[in-house]
Amino acid sequence: MNPFYFGSSAAPIFGVLHPPHSSSAAGGVVLCPAVWDEYGPSHRPFRLLAQRLARAGFPVLRFDYRGSGDSFGDEHAASVAQWREDIVMAVQELKDLGQVEQVSLVGLRFGATLAALVAATDVRVRDLVLWDPVVRGADWLSELRHRHADLVMNVLRLAPTSVQEDGLVGFPCAPRLDNEVSAIDLGAVSDLSAERVLLLTSEERPGYRDLRRHLGRLGSQVQSQHVAVQPIWEERALWSNTLVPVEVVGHIVEWLTSP
Repeated sequence: MNPFYFGSSAAPIFGVLHPPHSSSAAGGVVLCPAVWDEYGPSHRPFRLLAQRLARAGFPVLRFDYRGSGDSFGDEHAASVAQWREDIVMAVQELKDLGQVEQVSLVGLRFGATLAALVAATDVRVRDLVLWDPVVRGADWLSELRHRHADLVMNVLRLAPTSVQEDGLVGFPCAPRLDNEVSAIDLGAVSDLSAERVLLLTSEERPGYRDLRRHLGRLGSQVQSQHVAVQPIWEERALWSNTLVPVEVVGHIVEWLTSP
């Protein structure tokens, strides 16, 4: 496990490279994390996933978006375009460091949404794993606002007037970013470069069934798999970093290593 910085000198991106234990796998894997309050609970599962993929022969790169985690940058200046650019830079960095030509993307929640958008227009990827993706940005923001209000009023016991309009569960969300996220709908993606797509869900939602059908019409080989575990970003999990869905991690490794 090798931590380092890459990208621009003005706002370098923090990454962790997991070198492969062998050279048996074709290509590398970039892990695209969740954002905002859903980032924290994903840290340990992603680290475990990276370790297991490295044992399977993949060079793996974990990273933090600029303005988040250990990366530099202003969190108030975040944008969907910047997050997508961070993924593109991570893909190129892994190609250079891992000396691989093909890269697969694994994304969780909005990280999965960003990975799908990148695979649609920005870079060509081998495989794409969408782990409980955000299908419609407007619906997700509504969930976050409900979670934020519940945190302020029922957990922190503050007055309803303390609910800020420009923040979501302790993280800034400027109106511009709010509009960008609200406009996203994976059902409107018109192209996809991935040869294979795994839609991995831990809860049943009507949007997932529609998304699978839509992605299948784009020409990729799409597999849908439901693993009945507690979603790691739910309220009970948000206060603990000990929850690791090993069943999901194992399924991702098995799918990426399969022909």
